[in-house]
Amino acid sequence: MASETHTSDSSLKSKTTSLFSAAKKDGKPLQQFFRKFSNDWAMTFSGALAYSLLTAMLPIAIALVAILGFVLAAIPGTT
Repeated sequence: MASETHTSDSSLKSKTTSLFSAAKKDGKPLQQFFRKFSNDWAMTFSGALAYSLLTAMLPIAIALVAILGFVLAAIPGTT
């Protein structure tokens, strides 16, 4: 009975070791990805792009409202 426990413990240990090695192997590319993502300044560039798009929307909105005003003024019966 003691030998059965010993074999199941060693079996469990080998499974656990293989699981940790697989997790370690799988974790390495993820760490490399986040390191490269950080080193490439991706968040800084995405923030700059978002700011540029937001500031570009205001003149576009003003132009659309002006065009809409000209179109509505040309329609007879509207004030």
